[in-house]
Amino acid sequence: MKLTKLLSLAVVGTLITGAGDYTYANTEKLDQIHHTMNENELAESIQKKQYSLEVNGTMLTSGKAPYLNEQKSLMIPLRNVASELGYQVKWDSIKKTVEIYKGNELIELNISEKNINDLKLYELSEGTVYVQEKYLMDKLHANVSISEAGTIQISNAQEVAEQDFVIREGIITNITDNEETTFVEINGFTNGVILIISEQTKIISENKEELTVNDLSPGMEIKVEHDIIMTLSLPPMTNAQKITVKEEIPIEQYAGTYGTVVEMTTDELNQIIVKGQKIGINGYDEIKLNITDQTEFINAKDQTELSIDQLKEGAKIYAFYGPNVTKSIPPIGTAEKILVE
Repeated sequence: MKLTKLLSLAVVGTLITGAGDYTYANTEKLDQIHHTMNENELAESIQKKQYSLEVNGTMLTSGKAPYLNEQKSLMIPLRNVASELGYQVKWDSIKKTVEIYKGNELIELNISEKNINDLKLYELSEGTVYVQEKYLMDKLHANVSISEAGTIQISNAQEVAEQDFVIREGIITNITDNEETTFVEINGFTNGVILIISEQTKIISENKEELTVNDLSPGMEIKVEHDIIMTLSLPPMTNAQKITVKEEIPIEQYAGTYGTVVEMTTDELNQIIVKGQKIGINGYDEIKLNITDQTEFINAKDQTELSIDQLKEGAKIYAFYGPNVTKSIPPIGTAEKILVE
């Protein structure tokens, strides 16, 4: 059965144009975006000069001005710049979330969430949301540079022809088979997507080595190109056109547990106990996990990095660990990745 037919049968009357934390494919052009100055030069230039904002060739004469925060990072007012770049910006005062729209693309910025490693990628100051230039480049696909006169110049990255797919990145959280079709869930049930895999789906490594669906396993980080059309189910479903595995294929695949953190210790040895249901044949319904410096903590909603301090008892997580665990009750292993819902 062809993918297109499978998806059509599953979602008659319920197809929508997908919107979420992903962007249209813009492969080579986005890779070419770069600074014209490094961060130290940029900070020094701004400290010495009066500076202004120019977006797509238009000088912004109203609104708040950029500033340097206490970490000497350049903070740029988001609303005016995003609007000039063609985005619609809405502010949810209850959730303290900025919603940024453009076509089928939706970007959400939760100001109440802790910044990654306290890098202050965004700040709320006197009623205005400010972001670093890195945010504009990564999320809004903008070029950012500064002239010798101190003008901060921001422009849209060069447009490319509209594609029939979107790009999403994430962690595989479940894999199920149904006759000739495999379903791969990424980023969990609440925030994720189910990818429909069949013979038409191309699966490769970052080194362009051809892979099969049998090389995929829970816990892997992947980049997927999938159809724009998605179902209205939870999670939504969509056809996967191409999957790129972003890490080396492990000789021994991850085991996993989806469940609740029922106990935490953060003294000399950081440990958590997760109770729920196993992921894959090698997983456990209950597992005690040692947390090390190599353990990755990832936000399932936007795939940003978290710290162990942001993990609390009662949190729903997908925990991935190696196959080597003790024979105790519960078994004890070492956490490789923690995906936090």
